[in-house]
This record gives sequence, C-alpha cells and structure tokens, in this order.
Amino acid sequence: MPASGVSNQQVGTIGGRRALARTHDVRRRGGQQTRAVAWGISLALHAVLVFICSLIVLRSAAPPPEDREPIIVSITNPGLASPSGRTEPATPSAPPSTPAAPAAAAVPALAAPNLPPAPDWPADPGAGEFGSAGAPQDGPTGADQAWAQRSGAEQAAMQAALDARGAADVRFAGMGVSNAQEIVYVVDASGSMVTSMPVVLEYLRRSITRLSRSQRFQLIFFGPEPALAAPHPGNSPGAHQPTWLIRAAPENVRAVMDWASRVIPKGRSNPSEAIRTALLLSPDAVFVLGSTVTGLGRWEASRDEILAEIDRLNPRDPSTGRRRAVIKTIQFLDEDPEQVLRAIGEEHGGADGFKFIDRIERPGS
Repeated sequence: MPASGVSNQQVGTIGGRRALARTHDVRRRGGQQTRAVAWGISLALHAVLVFICSLIVLRSAAPPPEDREPIIVSITNPGLASPSGRTEPATPSAPPSTPAAPAAAAVPALAAPNLPPAPDWPADPGAGEFGSAGAPQDGPTGADQAWAQRSGAEQAAMQAALDARGAADVRFAGMGVSNAQEIVYVVDASGSMVTSMPVVLEYLRRSITRLSRSQRFQLIFFGPEPALAAPHPGNSPGAHQPTWLIRAAPENVRAVMDWASRVIPKGRSNPSEAIRTALLLSPDAVFVLGSTVTGLGRWEASRDEILAEIDRLNPRDPSTGRRRAVIKTIQFLDEDPEQVLRAIGEEHGGADGFKFIDRIERPGS
C-alpha cells in the first residue's frame, strides 16, 4: 500500500472520472457551437428573403419608364354623308411622327348674360345730369337686344312705318295728348296715396304699354323724395343714377313697372321738384297726377313760387305763343284749396289741361 494511503484502484477510478468529465465538457461546448452556427445561418437566410421581398415591392410600385412607347388610339373619321345617303370616306391623314402632347381640357363657354339694353346717351356730352334722347334718327340705336338683332332692312322698314304714322296719341287717366314723342309721368306717392296707389299704377301700366317703340318716357314719383325717377334699365347699379328718358321697348316698360310696384307711398305732397326734373328732360308732354299739395315743412313753396318756376322752365315761344311741353294735370280724389294743379294745367295744357277725379274709377283709358 502506498504511503499516502490511496490504493492504485482508487487512483484509477479518479482518473477515469476526470476523463469522463472532460469528454462531457467537450461535447457540451461542441453542441453550443453547433447551435450558434445554425442560428447564424437562419438569420442570414431571413435577411436575404427580406431583401428579395423589398426589391419586388419597389419594382412593382415604381412608375413605368419614360422611354416606353405610348399607346396611340386612332378613330377613323366616318366623313360626311353624301346626298345619296352613303357615307363618304374621309381622307386618311398621315400618322404623326412624334406623339402629340395631351390637349388641355376644353373650358365650356359661359352663357351670355341677359343684360338690359344700354341707354341711348345724348349726342351732346355737355347735357349734364339730365339727358334727352331727342327725335329718333335712322332707327332706334341700342334700345334693346331684340331690335339690335334685326337686319338693317327690317329696322329700316319698321322705322319707316313709325315715321309714316307719326307718334301715337298718349292717354293717361282720361287725359290725352297727340304727336308726343317723349313723355314724362309725374305721380304723387305721398302718404295720402297709400290706399289708391294700386289704381294709379294700373293707370300707368295701361298708358305706358300703349306707347310705341319709337317713343321715350320717364316716371317720376314725389313724396318719398322730392323727385324719385325710374332708373334706366341700361344703367349699372350705383349710388348716383342720372335721369334719362327710356325707350318704350316692352322689356324696358316691364322693368320700370316692376320698379314702380316697389315704391312705398310716404312723405308729404309737393310736385314742384318733380315737375322741374321732368321739364329738364325736354319732353313733349308731361302728365302730373297728385292730391292736395302740402309742401315740405319749412321749405314749403307758395303757389306763386311754384307757378313762376314752372313758367321759367317751360316758357312760351314769343313767335308762336306755344310752350315747349304740354303739361296735363290730374287732381286725384282730394280737392286742393290752393288749386296748384289746376293753375298749372290751365296755363300749360290748354283748355282741357286739367281734370279732377273725385272717386276711384276702374281704369278704362
């Protein structure tokens, strides 16, 4: 037995165990290395697959190359039908050498607006705020779109017929004038006319619609303002509207009557400023319809002042004794103690220049 007290058998056993342990350790390390290599290969394969998929997606989303030839669709023109009913073939055109650039989308044409007719401006540019169209020339110029669309021969024939018969007689509320080319209606729209205004508007409608196209007219109210004139349908909207005579074309008549129907009667009755405005238009005839003249407060004009102003604006011709305009006056419903309208009518309208309507009558003339 050795001195250390360990037998040879025990030494051999210990050595075998140590060799076995080293063998297990080597196998364990080899297994770990194998697993690491397998994971590395798997990761590499997955990375390659992801890269390939990315290339496929990018290639599918990319736009087609610009140098690719465009596809040109050609439609053969069938041509125009011949008188026999057969279709004539169209002459073939040579294909374009280079692709034509795409044409811009056509913009649809806007419909022409339905504009009112332009006013017939006076020839004299210095006529100021008030304009008179005067006697018609060779034919109505720009009175309305329908007239402008007629041929020269049609316009000449119509104008010749109008000239041959002369200006039509004009009647309003039972009063009448002859051979009047330009007419102005001066109408009371004060507060006293609230209930009777529909009847007065009917008088106006019947009179104005009977005017011929060659005649011109204007409608001026007094009451809401000293002189409220109808705007010309050809004027552009604005704060200041000049007063013009209006050609009696049907569309102009409708526009003026539509405007008149929206006037609200109010204020006090004094026709002096409205008559002054009417006479500045140099008309042939003026119709004045009003009730009692009450004036405008501290600016109230006396009867003599009103008559003197009208006489100054419409004087007698020294050689003939005639006045430029005939003024017919209608006293409506109420008697006027001052008899202003009666004095104006008798002085400027002749023996039948004044009429008194004492009750509302159904408009018959």
